[in-house]
Amino acid sequence: MFNKEQLQRFSIRKLTVGTASVLIGVLFLTSWNANKVYADSGNVTNGESIAKNNNPQEGTPAVNDNAQIVDNGSTNGSTGISESPDSNRSNVIKSDNSRTTEPTGQANNKKVVSDANLTANDAQTKPTQQTAKSYAANSVVQRTKKLTGNAKLLADSKAQTDTKTDSNYSVTDNYPKDLMTYLPSDFDNKQEYAFEWLRNKNNNNIILTTNRTGDGEVYVYQDRTKVGTLAQNSSQPLYVTRRDIWEYDYQINIGTVYNDESAGIVQSNGYPLNIIYSSHAKDVDDAWYSTVSFFVPHKIPQTVTYKDSNGNVIDSLTHTQDGLTGQSYTTGLPSGSKYVQKGEYLANITHNGNGLISEFHDGYTCTKDYHDGISVTFTENDSRTTGTGTMDYVIYDGDVAVQWGYLAYGQSTNYTKYSDRYTIRHTIVNPYVPQTTNIVYQYKKLGNVVNTDPQGNTTTTQYTNDPNDPTKVKPVHVPSIPGYTTQVNGKTVTDKTIMPADPGQDTKITYVADAQKASVTYIDDKTGKALKGDELKGVTNAKSGYTTKSAIDTYTSLGYTLVSDDTKGNEIVFDNDDAVDQAFTVHLSHGKITVTPEKPGKPGEPINPGEGSVNWPDDTDVKGLTDTVNRKITYVMSDGSKAPEGTSQTLHFTASKVIDKVTGK
Repeated sequence: MFNKEQLQRFSIRKLTVGTASVLIGVLFLTSWNANKVYADSGNVTNGESIAKNNNPQEGTPAVNDNAQIVDNGSTNGSTGISESPDSNRSNVIKSDNSRTTEPTGQANNKKVVSDANLTANDAQTKPTQQTAKSYAANSVVQRTKKLTGNAKLLADSKAQTDTKTDSNYSVTDNYPKDLMTYLPSDFDNKQEYAFEWLRNKNNNNIILTTNRTGDGEVYVYQDRTKVGTLAQNSSQPLYVTRRDIWEYDYQINIGTVYNDESAGIVQSNGYPLNIIYSSHAKDVDDAWYSTVSFFVPHKIPQTVTYKDSNGNVIDSLTHTQDGLTGQSYTTGLPSGSKYVQKGEYLANITHNGNGLISEFHDGYTCTKDYHDGISVTFTENDSRTTGTGTMDYVIYDGDVAVQWGYLAYGQSTNYTKYSDRYTIRHTIVNPYVPQTTNIVYQYKKLGNVVNTDPQGNTTTTQYTNDPNDPTKVKPVHVPSIPGYTTQVNGKTVTDKTIMPADPGQDTKITYVADAQKASVTYIDDKTGKALKGDELKGVTNAKSGYTTKSAIDTYTSLGYTLVSDDTKGNEIVFDNDDAVDQAFTVHLSHGKITVTPEKPGKPGEPINPGEGSVNWPDDTDVKGLTDTVNRKITYVMSDGSKAPEGTSQTLHFTASKVIDKVTGK
């Protein structure tokens, strides 16, 4: 019996399967696992979607009767391994690092990559803008689905560290259910932060933690036992052993952990790994990995700034908080009078007010070392047309740059390393996690109420801030004008107050004149009957173009006289009363003419020539208008005496007639 752990590795052997030759690095484990063969291929970056091969090519011969290696030609370079039916987990191992294949022909001699080949390779890996955006959008959807799925793992008993300093800000652990079960009972969660939880097919749990100070040191736990510590950029790996199983006096090595400068890897050493929790990826599906890469969380300062409408930072509102990669944070949408800026509103245009802490930003650089001679350096370059999160990458074989290009968020490319004994293909995946380092809330100028009255006069009044909510304004009073329909931004409204849909956009209030009616009735006062009526249509306060003059002139020419006119001879203008129509009346009477001997008139001729068409009646002439009466006066004396001579007198009578000028009677 030996108390020290020891890794058993044996030589590479070449297996020829059918017409295809496959070279596999074999890890001989123990007698109980002697028939298990896994791809000796490396890591899948957390958070990167690698398609699973659930439909291996038909006709691929089995290796050792229990496993087969399938190359489905996937562009992401995943290598599928179908296991025996007794496997109770997914039958696929995902790998973004490498797969071993036998070098043949020209490929076997390809040890040096020429500049020409580099250029061609680079050209092939450069994504088009459309493809990049489509892929990135799909990646965001997949990541969102994973985050949503992972929410099911969140338990009421989850460990939580909240650095809340204001009701609007918080940073909180995002641990899944049962994580603490696989850590020691005395685990100090205030001191250490768990960022990776892996489980192999033998149900061994490997949990990685780091100090909350962000010093980059990694602690490795295996099923409630602390295995060891890896300092940042450790030169030696740490072997994770199953202490409950011994074989030939050796403990079984189930994993090897490397902690590099800012990233590391966990090699499965024959036991495929499933990601239960990752501070970066939230990849909790049932895929299996031969190697899992990770980023060591560091303390990341997160600054929330507020800028006025001119782009100036409002220092009094700036807030800074710290967080570790993978922690959930919220800035909330600030509320309260403290955030109210007169004449401006807080535009809710930031899309990262809530999310996961992430160290990525434009210019960020990180390196992945696959510990097989291949490493990749990434530099975020947001100036690319492919958008935020695009990574420039350079692949090194040793110290020699062998391939370079750029990858949009969510994209990957392949690099194959050839040697005399084996070939390893690496899939290089953009490691970007949506940036949340700096958050900016922007104030904008408030819009205005622009009121244009029916006469075309315009008044402009800026919105009034809501005193407690910087994103809102007070409701806008909409004035009403009798006889007009009120419109707001071209749409009819009946409300007296409205809330602007966008505090930054003007509210335009205009008025449309309502339809109006008016009537004019001409009355014969002698008969009491209406001579005629005119109906008028128009809109509020509009001129009708109508006067009574023409009608009155016509009637006076027929012998009528004007008694009264409600319009006073003015043009009719429609009022603003929508309920009652306007009504005007013109009163007329019959004109008259007096016939005298001096102006007798003759039957059949017009009365007052030029003034009307009514003729004298037939019985109207000088007869009866004048007469002479003679009388003789005789005197008789009462005493019988002689009376004076009588005298004769003549009397002249003059008469007149009144004629109705309308009827002629």
